[in-house]
Amino acid sequence: MPERDPALAPRPYFAPPDLYALMWAAQTADVAFYAERARASQGPVLEVACGNGRVLVPTRAAGVDLDGLDYDLAMLDDARRKLDALGLKARLVHADMRDFTLPRRYDLVTIPFNTFLHNLTQADQLATLRCCREHLEGGGALVFDVFFPDPARLREHDGTPRVVLEHRHPAGEGRVRVLDAVTSDAVEQRMHVRRRVEIADDAGRVTATHAMEWDLRWVWKAEMELLLAAAGFQRWEAEGRTGAREGFARKDRPDASGALLWTAWKD
Repeated sequence: MPERDPALAPRPYFAPPDLYALMWAAQTADVAFYAERARASQGPVLEVACGNGRVLVPTRAAGVDLDGLDYDLAMLDDARRKLDALGLKARLVHADMRDFTLPRRYDLVTIPFNTFLHNLTQADQLATLRCCREHLEGGGALVFDVFFPDPARLREHDGTPRVVLEHRHPAGEGRVRVLDAVTSDAVEQRMHVRRRVEIADDAGRVTATHAMEWDLRWVWKAEMELLLAAAGFQRWEAEGRTGAREGFARKDRPDASGALLWTAWKD
């Protein structure tokens, strides 16, 4: 395995909490899925890379015994603020998903919303999987989703800005539009995303723009199976899901706009 990538050392996330929440204000289907999966667990739940609580806060509000960890302090502070506003408490830990040690063991560990793909090397991917497995109770499950690397979708990564999100501003006036210009390295399986977020008024005039960029590393299905086995898992399954904007519904096979939902058990 290659050495851990020093470029992925803990650092602020690519978007501050308020902008992150604005971008994903209309995306809730995957939140409902993870909250229900957590409610069905037989013990405590850990959300890895919980960010500012997009999934964690509704899950905790559903009555789940839930801990969360993230390496971005601003995102964690925002999650605490949201929990406090609802009169809720959760253990939130500042930690790296590749290397953390917590006192509890969990019936369920989750990594929602493509976050696993921020691991940019196989060494980092394997370290994350091993760390998650170590924190599972016997019989517990790791559940995470990653986008399906459909070749047709990857061929679109030519650096051309494309609208990937557009919705009504959650404040009730104007719209939020997100454009991504993506380039990919097919050998290293890395994609570089340059994003522009536009805030427009009701007349369509852009009143504010925000720019950000980051890298992801996609994972092929057979490659993920090898990683899970190397991390010590002996049993897993992958199922196709529609994208979160399309309801995160189960489907027979993933497609270019969909995801693979992985479940791996600690037997």
